Amino acid sequence: MRKLTKMFIVLLLLSFWPLSLTSQNDSVKIVVADFDVFLIEKQYGAIVSEVIVSNLSADGTVRVIERSKLNRIIEEMALGQTGLINPEDAVKTGQVMGANRMVVGSVGKLGVEYVVNARIINVETGRVIKGFSLSGTSESDIAAMTSAMSQLILKVLAGQDVSIPEKFQ
Repeated sequence: MRKLTKMFIVLLLLSFWPLSLTSQNDSVKIVVADFDVFLIEKQYGAIVSEVIVSNLSADGTVRVIERSKLNRIIEEMALGQTGLINPEDAVKTGQVMGANRMVVGSVGKLGVEYVVNARIINVETGRVIKGFSLSGTSESDIAAMTSAMSQLILKVLAGQDVSIPEKFQ
């Protein structure tokens, strides 16, 4: 009887253990797709996405679903043929992954400006929650725009009002 009681207590503690290890908000589960790229090097899309994932993960307030899982699902669903993820495809992909939010976007050059665009999509409804467009005058601005974009995304997910930093308008 004593052994059974100890096992019950251990099982009970183990069931609560994952909750104590994380301060993440389990109600927000987000995945970030590779950003599309226009008129600059192709690798920028993956780099911008990776930085946003790292920043969202480091914050610890949302649960970020690993992109490698996203890439496998995209391949399985044959969405990779176009290289683009539109809101309808994001809904399907996000639902399969268990996410309720998804970030899609692009990075590129428009005339003499470099631009980073992102949209936060409600996976359950397919509705765009919020979109952002940040612009800079040099390629080196992309890193700062990506960091600023991460902060904007976190604020939106937390229900805060946001405004685009003046230097990126």
